[in-house]
Parts: sequence; structure tokens; C-alpha cells
Amino acid sequence: MGELWSVPWTAETGAAAGMAGGTEGGRAWIAAAGLATMAPARLERTLELRDDEPVLRARYRLTNLDVRPLPFLWGIHPSFSVTPAHRIDAAAREMRIGVSSGPTMGAVGTTYRWPAQPDPLSSSGTRDVRRVLPASEAVFGGHWATDLEDGWLALTDTAVRRGIAIAFPVDVFPHAWLWQVYGGWRGHHHVCLEPWTGHPMQLEEAQAAGRARTLQPGESLEAEVAFILFSGLDGVAGVEREGDGYVVR
Repeated sequence: MGELWSVPWTAETGAAAGMAGGTEGGRAWIAAAGLATMAPARLERTLELRDDEPVLRARYRLTNLDVRPLPFLWGIHPSFSVTPAHRIDAAAREMRIGVSSGPTMGAVGTTYRWPAQPDPLSSSGTRDVRRVLPASEAVFGGHWATDLEDGWLALTDTAVRRGIAIAFPVDVFPHAWLWQVYGGWRGHHHVCLEPWTGHPMQLEEAQAAGRARTLQPGESLEAEVAFILFSGLDGVAGVEREGDGYVVR
């Protein structure tokens, strides 16, 4: 979908012990940077773990290295193996169908209110997008959350009541791409929950729609994205920043 995923990156690691050489206050990190091959841009990413905190913090900085303004789209692509016991939650309102393998995943170009997607093959006339379908359905689809009311996405394994939440700044990533593969694409069974700066994924189309972003010469865009493990929940209603940490509820 772009170029930074396929370029070589430089990386360095580090760790810091806690008080008196103990583990309290300790942290470990890896800092990496990649240069785009077509766009004159650099992306830096630092991944950090602290103590036994169940959070992976990813800090990003995207910089325009050109002497001209740089229009761009930027998305993060975490992919998760799923079962029919998994549930997707999002701070979504309106959804737009961008890719669909057939009626079960909706009609391309149509919109719906989260989470009730029209499905003519369902007895109820709708499909609850929060519910993961079994791989035997052999379908796939990509849906845009076009107007997130808050910056979070979540996936819960309801069989064991634990999961992962993704928290991100909604002013940087006001949209999200839900890539749902339920057996219909290369036999995979996975879900990708992706924060994006704009949509659709084709830069020219996003520019025409006024949804591409632009970095001025030398300008950088920074964001922290947190991947938070949680337990004891059947679904997620919200993710809140509390001090320097996160609360999943």
C-alpha cells in the first residue's frame, strides 16, 4: 500500500534499569528509522516497554525532507489472528465500505451506522460488524470508519475475556480501516485494525476528496500509539488516558 514497509530500516536498542539497579522504573526500547524511496520522507519509530506494564508504546515522527510541500497518506497496519469468539469495538459512527467480496460484507461505496451493516443474506437484514465471522464463510471486506469520535480500536477474545486495545491521537488519525478477512482471502482468518490520516488509500483520490494531509518543507508530524493488553472484559466501551497510563473500560 506504500513504500516504507518495504525499505531497509536502521535500528538501535536500549534499556534502563530501575532504582538501585532493580526492575522498578526499568524500560527497554528499540528506535528505528526508514527513508522512503519515492517520497522524500523519513519515518522514525520508537517501541518501548516499561516494567511489567501491559502496554507497547510506539512513538512516530514523519518528516518531509523535500523543499516542496509533501502530500501524503499514513496508516498503521497491526494484524491479528482471530476466531469466531473475537469481538471488534471502535469509537466509530459512520462507516463506508471500500472493499467487499460480496453481499455479506456489504456493497462497495455504501455507508452505514456502526455496527449494523446491511446484509441481504441475513435474516435480520443486517450484520453486526463487531462479531468476527468463521473462516468457513470465505469472505473478506475493508470498511472505513470515516468519523471516529475518539481515538481507539479494540479486539476482545470473549472466550477468555482478554484482548488488545489501540489508542491513538484522533487529530492525527481521524479515520480507521477495518480489514476483515474471514477465510476469503488466501485462506487467512485475521483482522487488521488500522488508524489512518485520511482515506481512501489512493493518494490521488484522497487529494481530490480533500482528505490527504500535507507536510511543509522540513515539517514533522508526531504521534504516540499505544497497544494495551487487558483482561476481564467481554468488550470495550472506551479507552482513556489516565496520567501517563491508559485505562480500558
